[in-house]
Amino acid sequence: MKDMFLTILGNMLADCFLPSRVVAGIDEWHDRMEPLMPFQLKRWTNDNMHYWESLVKAMRTCAEKRPEMVIKYTKQYFKLTDAQIQTYFARYYEKLAAE
Repeated sequence: MKDMFLTILGNMLADCFLPSRVVAGIDEWHDRMEPLMPFQLKRWTNDNMHYWESLVKAMRTCAEKRPEMVIKYTKQYFKLTDAQIQTYFARYYEKLAAE
């Protein structure tokens, strides 16, 4: 069961949560929402577009750092060796290097 979980996790990081893929989704969402945000901010908050842009930037930063944090915490929790990390997350590292 552990092996299956780690294999699926590695595949999910490589296929769904690659930073470039997630950041592209955030950028697409940003571009759709940007024209509406001045009206939303004016109606619901006292914040400005600079504040909203800082929140979007934080989302991008999280998307870029999250996979490595998932791998780090997975390694700690399951007490995995570096060799095991390379085995389970090889596709993720290969795709990351290819970018």
